[in-house]
Amino acid sequence: GNGIRMVALDLDGTLLRPDLTIAYRVAAAVHETAERGIPVVIATGRMYRSAVPFAQALGLTKPLICYQGAYVREPPYADGSPGEVLHHAAMTSTIARDAIRWSREHGFDPHLNINDRLVMQRGDESAQDYEWSAGVGAEFVPDLLAGPDDEGRAELRHPFPGPMDPVSPSERPDRIPVGRR
Repeated sequence: GNGIRMVALDLDGTLLRPDLTIAYRVAAAVHETAERGIPVVIATGRMYRSAVPFAQALGLTKPLICYQGAYVREPPYADGSPGEVLHHAAMTSTIARDAIRWSREHGFDPHLNINDRLVMQRGDESAQDYEWSAGVGAEFVPDLLAGPDDEGRAELRHPFPGPMDPVSPSERPDRIPVGRR
């Protein structure tokens, strides 16, 4: 063999173009790699629900590594039911609340991902851009500090550091548009 046991690919800035499409030549390289018997997985900071459409567009069948490795889950089954959670290392509610406070003290507007749900504080100015880029609608709460509990646990995320210019997916023939919710 060639010694390659697996290829793990990030989405943002690697597989995805700024308009959230995948170049056909990139998709072809991913397919060729898989055809050679080398497992291809997505390893991303995105939430699972946000990563699934890209894995499906590429025909990937291996577990998705999400939230910077804190959440690993099988892709959805053929009938659309959710895949099995293989690993979930979430923050406790105490740590999540401390992280929210620290983030706010340092000028960030954090959001939470609780059981693969995007939870944002009402009035968060980055909500629309983040929902667009993630392809996932947010649930809004009056105060994020009231959001995390030990049952649901939480992954804390900071939105992008600057404003994003939303760009509609291109229909150019050199790109694979991925359905957005």
